[in-house]
Parts: sequence; C-alpha cells; structure tokens
Amino acid sequence: AGGYRRPVALLISLPRILMLVRALLTTKVTIVQREALPLNSLLLEHAAKLRGRPLIWDVDDAVWANHTGLPGMLRGSANKYRRLAQMASQVWVGSTAARTWVLSAGSHAVEIIPTTLRDPGELSEKNRNPQKLIWIGTPSTAIFLENLLDQVGEGFAGRELLVVGAQIKERSNIKITCLEWSQTNEDSALESGWVGLY
Repeated sequence: AGGYRRPVALLISLPRILMLVRALLTTKVTIVQREALPLNSLLLEHAAKLRGRPLIWDVDDAVWANHTGLPGMLRGSANKYRRLAQMASQVWVGSTAARTWVLSAGSHAVEIIPTTLRDPGELSEKNRNPQKLIWIGTPSTAIFLENLLDQVGEGFAGRELLVVGAQIKERSNIKITCLEWSQTNEDSALESGWVGLY
C-alpha cells in the first residue's frame, strides 16, 4: 500500500531474505519474476551468476514501470531491468512486444511462453454470457482491479465479474465471484466470459 508500510514490510522480510541467500548457495537453477528483491540492486542475481548457476528471468508486467526521483533510487528503474536482461541465461516473456524489448536490452536467449497455452480463437462462443466480465491475475495485482472498480464500477452495474486468482471485496452494483487460480478455472473463465478486464 506504500507509505510507512514499505520500510516495515522490508524489516519483516529480512529473515526471508537471509533464507533466500542461503537457498542460492545450494540451488541448481534460479528463476526470478521481476527481481529477487524489490530494491535498486541485483545483488542476489549476481550471487547466483557468480556461483555458475543458470539464471532465468520470468518477465513480469512491472518491467514497464520506470520510477524516477527517490522511488527510482530505492526501487530501481528500467536500467535495472536492462541489466537483468543482459545477465540472465534465459528470459521468459509472454508476448512478442516484451520479446522485442528484452532483445533491445541486450539479451540473446528469449523464450515466448504465453500466459494461456490455448489459442482463444479455438474457444466456442456459444456458451458465452454477454453480461460476464472476467479478470485473471494474482493476489498482488488484484489492487489494480479494485482501483478500476472503485473508479468506474458504476459502468459495470448489472453485470457479473468472475475473478480468477485473487479475492476482492464485494460491490453492491456488480455480482462478483472469486476463484483460486487453476488451469481449469482459467479455461472455464475464458470460455464463459464476454469481456476481459486487463
């Protein structure tokens, strides 16, 4: 949520950071999504590389965030992600646009791994509900959906919202169903929804 909670969260996470460092000493492969630590440092990634372990970077959408000022000094900016792309043994991306960016950053081993493995064009439209909206994500990104509903929720009045992968609070003007993420739940959502919220 930002503000004073960030340094508190960092202090609470220190024991987990130490556990992560210990794990890096024995791991055979390191896979990071976004980065190992949310700081302007790639110290843990460098540690993995120095031990000769393959480092795989699974690109998160947050790579497009380019912080400036004090947040940029603490959190890092696009330059940090360029360095990560260059040092990774392999980079996994979800689209050709992300692949182009990673290649321009200096990486030479990029794999496109789509978020959903089935081509949406194969899905039948006969079971789709025109009033159903779908959102598929993670608990950490649900805040963006909540912000959207707070800002334009009245525009969704009378519709249904299926949330896969996170729990969000109820709203009075829209029926919300929340499911844990599974490939089955994702497939079902893609087959039944009419509009996807991104």
